[in-house]
Amino acid sequence: MRLIIASVLFLLAVAAVSAAETADYVVITHQENPVSTISAQDAKNVFLGKRTTWPDGQSITVFVQEQTAANESFTRGVVKKTPQQFFTYWRKALFSGTGTPPKSLPDDQTMKRFVASNPLAIGYILPESLDETVKSLEIR
Repeated sequence: MRLIIASVLFLLAVAAVSAAETADYVVITHQENPVSTISAQDAKNVFLGKRTTWPDGQSITVFVQEQTAANESFTRGVVKKTPQQFFTYWRKALFSGTGTPPKSLPDDQTMKRFVASNPLAIGYILPESLDETVKSLEIR
C-alpha cells in the first residue's frame, strides 16, 4: 500500500513540475522567415544581443515587451533572468557601448504588428494571441 501511495505522489509531483514548465509565451517571427526552430541557447543569445544574425547572415531585428505577463514568463524561461535583471543587462550594455537594447513594445497586438511587418524580426507573445499574421518558432 505504501508503494502505491508513494508512486501516486511521485506521479503527481512530476505532473506539477511539467505543468509549471509549460511556456506562457510563444517566440514568433515573420511568416516568410525560413527558420522554424531555434535552440534554447540561440534564443537566449539572440535576446541578449550575443547572436545578431539569422542563419543566412541577415541581421535579426529583436523586439521585446514592456512589463507584461509575456515578458515576465519569457525573460525567466528563455533568458533566465528576471525582467529587472534583463533591463539592467541592456542598460549596462547601452552605457558601456557594447550593445543597443531591443525595441520595447507595449503588448501582444503591437508585437504581432511589428513582427508581421519585418521579415527579419523576432519577438514573443502569449500563446492565446498567436494567429496567422506571424509564425511561431519551436524552441528545442
